[in-house]
Amino acid sequence: MDARNLTMRAQVAKNARTIIPTPPSPNVAYRNTALDAEDVENGQSYMAVWDSAKNNQLDYEMSGLIMEAERYGIMRYSPLTDYAQAAVCLGTDGVLYQAAQPSGPGTAAGPQPTDNAAYWGKAVQAATGYELCEFYFFRHPTLRPGFQPAQGGLLVNAAMLYPEAWAYLQTAEGRLLCKTEAEWQAMTTATWATLADGTEVGWNGIGGAPFYAPDRNTGALRLPDLRGMYAEAAGFDSLDVGGVHGDGIPRLLGSLAFSGNSSLSSAFRWSARGNGAFLSRNDPNLTAIFASGASGTSPDTDNYLEFDSSRQIATFNKTQPRAFGALACVYLGLPR
Repeated sequence: MDARNLTMRAQVAKNARTIIPTPPSPNVAYRNTALDAEDVENGQSYMAVWDSAKNNQLDYEMSGLIMEAERYGIMRYSPLTDYAQAAVCLGTDGVLYQAAQPSGPGTAAGPQPTDNAAYWGKAVQAATGYELCEFYFFRHPTLRPGFQPAQGGLLVNAAMLYPEAWAYLQTAEGRLLCKTEAEWQAMTTATWATLADGTEVGWNGIGGAPFYAPDRNTGALRLPDLRGMYAEAAGFDSLDVGGVHGDGIPRLLGSLAFSGNSSLSSAFRWSARGNGAFLSRNDPNLTAIFASGASGTSPDTDNYLEFDSSRQIATFNKTQPRAFGALACVYLGLPR
């Protein structure tokens, strides 16, 4: 498709005089700013002499609207316009708005879309393709405009920088994505297991908090922390939307059997044999038990089993599937 090669060069009759003397001066252009809807609707009568001042005013208005559409790609809001439901316009804050119901002169819509949420809603996601305050994962390492990394950072002036996101998080729907700061901190420091040696397994301040924590007193916003976490479709087990769980594997149970003999004098001797994840080893310092009650060492046979899962599977310092690193982000809208 070829590029457009036609543009509105200037606004028609922009320099025409708007004060019309009696009689008008010859060879001077005038605009009649008193042109009303009836003049436009009735049009010019057949064979009648058309008032050039009215014609200039009409051309002035139409060319002005054409230039507006060319300059912004969409019209700015006007309190003089009757808007249909779902109409789209630009507010004075540069944000794209969409009419929730018919709006115009005589309604309670107000002088700007920002003044009445019942009539106008922000349509930022419609323009960008991104949902406000939703999570996104990117392969490219460069942070995109309007996004912040979901790594638990604190935006101290979020209410001013991202007014659309801040306003959304105050709504009933937005509050579903929020926790208090204390709740947020408790999530990212929670533990979910205590091992036999007393070691606690938990988030340790990394990940575990897929929520915002806005401070309505200061305008600061704690961002979600998704580090080291994978998204799982809720509903399979007790995990609900927004819930979290730590890593782990199904419990491994088993038993060991030892064999013994009394072929050497009166000694009862035992040996250990292992396979799979079990490895037979010999420790000469382990004491052998004899039937007579005496004791001694047994360096000539494997006498204990060692369990090592890395003999059977690949092991890491955390439970993990195959994966690639992604830049986890939240979309807050373009900053002001």
